[in-house]
Amino acid sequence: MKKRVRIIFLWVIFVLILISLFAIFLNNQDIKIKIYEKNNSFFENETMNSLSGFVRPFAIASGPNGDFYVSDFGDHSVLVYNENYLLIKKINPGIDILNSPHAVDFDSEGNIYVTDFLNKKIQKFSKKGTFLSTVVDSSFLKGPATAYFDGEENLLISDYSSNSLLKFSKEGKFIGWIGAKKNGGITNGWQTDFENRVISENPGGFDRLHAARVFEDGTIYVVDTWNNRIQTFSKEGKFRGWIGEKSNGALTQGWEKSGIAKATDKLGGFDKPISLYFLDGGNFIVFEFGNGRVQEFSSDGKFLGLLASGFNQGYDAMIKNDKLYVVDTGNKKVQIIGITNSA
Repeated sequence: MKKRVRIIFLWVIFVLILISLFAIFLNNQDIKIKIYEKNNSFFENETMNSLSGFVRPFAIASGPNGDFYVSDFGDHSVLVYNENYLLIKKINPGIDILNSPHAVDFDSEGNIYVTDFLNKKIQKFSKKGTFLSTVVDSSFLKGPATAYFDGEENLLISDYSSNSLLKFSKEGKFIGWIGAKKNGGITNGWQTDFENRVISENPGGFDRLHAARVFEDGTIYVVDTWNNRIQTFSKEGKFRGWIGEKSNGALTQGWEKSGIAKATDKLGGFDKPISLYFLDGGNFIVFEFGNGRVQEFSSDGKFLGLLASGFNQGYDAMIKNDKLYVVDTGNKKVQIIGITNSA
């Protein structure tokens, strides 16, 4: 009897070892770095590292002092790492103040603005992580995904649950909104009447938008997630164009004025784009939740190349100091990929 128990125990240990080895194998297979040619140069993988220990990481931001801020939606916290990726601070004031941190940005004084999805608030913290105030609350917001500053320190809030882009001063004064109206129309600039906002696949409307970034010339780029497209608007909030795959299967070759987009895995198109980040010179990268990849585009909306793929339902990506940072949410990591761009 003792011998039989011992054999069963050894088999259990053997199986557990196999499972562990298989898990390690899968973990090492989840990133597939692509190499692409652009302007007679190559974008290549050099090294890869990661930050781990998260519950459900959603976004990454580079702070004024070069620190990295990672919002952990599942842990109700924002974690701060130094340039050597050492954890130096954890902002976790309790779920009444910070329930589901979704995105992070900073004003010119270094104060921290955190988008809290479930609390339906934009929360302001000091440089040290001390809670200061609620900037915008549920009287305007139904479920904000991100809030990022423009060049004039106005906050552009992608209110995912109301399908609208809202603009506020950094003190929280409402300026206007753009998107589709309940009567079937589309706003033509920042609208101050706060009427019902609805889903729309028409150009200028949104279906659960996830992020909006403003380029230095004032052009607004909106990640229109469930419409599978990127849209641009003027500083005044007027629609300018979109990119993605058209309903007929063709890809846009620059900013389109009409038509609707559909989900695709073709390069140059999108399946649930989730974030956008500007590069030097006006190019930008788009990270897709559906396809788990990072693509690069020119400022005139033309596809330039695939940077990386193989991520698991990620939410954010950025490039800083020749490194690509990807919030690989499904794998509970921030992947850090060293890159070069050499002739």
